[in-house]
Amino acid sequence: MNAAAKVGAVVIGLCLLVACAVAGGAPAAASDDASPVASSTIPGDLLALFQQASAASTCGVPWTLLAAVAYTESDFDPTAVSAAGAEGLFQFEPATFAAYDTPIPAGGAVPPSPFDPTDASYAAARYLCSLGVVTDPTSALVAYNCGNPGPACQAASVAYAEQVLAT
Repeated sequence: MNAAAKVGAVVIGLCLLVACAVAGGAPAAASDDASPVASSTIPGDLLALFQQASAASTCGVPWTLLAAVAYTESDFDPTAVSAAGAEGLFQFEPATFAAYDTPIPAGGAVPPSPFDPTDASYAAARYLCSLGVVTDPTSALVAYNCGNPGPACQAASVAYAEQVLAT
């Protein structure tokens, strides 16, 4: 499968899963059962990790949303570093990661690291819950991406939120 077809499959599969899960839709989307598209496009170890972090989250953040954020942020690359200094699978700023990195989940790094997929997934779930992702996914994703209340950042981050939700 070429790169464009792979991206298309991810977009279509995750779009259906996230839209249903965030909207409280189809039971299959809200369950731990991954569609064949999700199973073939999300690395298996990450798929299981997103499901575990979702199940452990205090707000029930859908694993499909964790997958969509990780895909949008890093294309599932736990070693990614942005020009702005964001780190890991979920592209955490160091201070934000430090605020959500504990408790350390089973299998996580000691000390916690944004480059460790386990630590990052659980921290992302905690952070998204704190932002109210289940009740208002768009606003939570804007805050996740922006990190500050400035109007320019907020406006630019709406497109990010739409992209994640479409994924």
